[in-house]
Amino acid sequence: MRPIGILAAVAITCASIAGATEAYREAALFEWDRLAIDVIILPPGHGQIYNDAGLLPAGTADLHPLANSYAAAAERGAGLWQAAVRATGVPWLAQSLRIDIYVAGRDAIPQQVASDPEILLAFHETSGPILGTSWGRGQPCVASVAKAAHASFTPNDVTNLAAHEVGHCLGLAHLDLPVPGGDLMQTIYQHPDGLQSTPVHCPSNLNLLTLERVFMRAAGRGPGGGTAAISPADYRQPGAC
Repeated sequence: MRPIGILAAVAITCASIAGATEAYREAALFEWDRLAIDVIILPPGHGQIYNDAGLLPAGTADLHPLANSYAAAAERGAGLWQAAVRATGVPWLAQSLRIDIYVAGRDAIPQQVASDPEILLAFHETSGPILGTSWGRGQPCVASVAKAAHASFTPNDVTNLAAHEVGHCLGLAHLDLPVPGGDLMQTIYQHPDGLQSTPVHCPSNLNLLTLERVFMRAAGRGPGGGTAAISPADYRQPGAC
């Protein structure tokens, strides 16, 4: 298992002996001063070409930057946040938060968005152990997913990693210890890349509680920021998203 990403000023605390009964916690890294977030995706040059089943029979379509499985998976990952808020988020956030996603080279991107997006999601080539990175609290916050050194990424891998890094750009930290297994915002990716059996990880109710703290002030709901906490008994991860 390898780190998903690195983000400045993310503190990971040590679990105590009583970790199993402690609340799960996640900090808001910063607060947005707006409720409209634009995401631009820069698609990779090619998509998934190999996984645990061997060489894929996708043909030339999967090698096209705008048609390949990676581009579509990144768009899905970025979109998980809006979908989760609308499905299970508190009404005020579901009604006020808008996350618009554009794919460069495919969509007509308004000039104002193209020149100053809140989040830029790209693919980088790396041989290091980091599967994704994100940095910046200004505009744009850049989220990046490794591609060339991990050609075995399945679409679900890319969806999970894109959603994780976009989560940082939205203002969510890694979860403090103890960490529930499989949470989208935990530090360590729980799957060997390239397995067709890897599921998509939906934002948990803890992730959404933290998202409330990120946008609370912008929505006129009072002071936000700080750390969200939830008991292990109340923690939920949706099975599908």
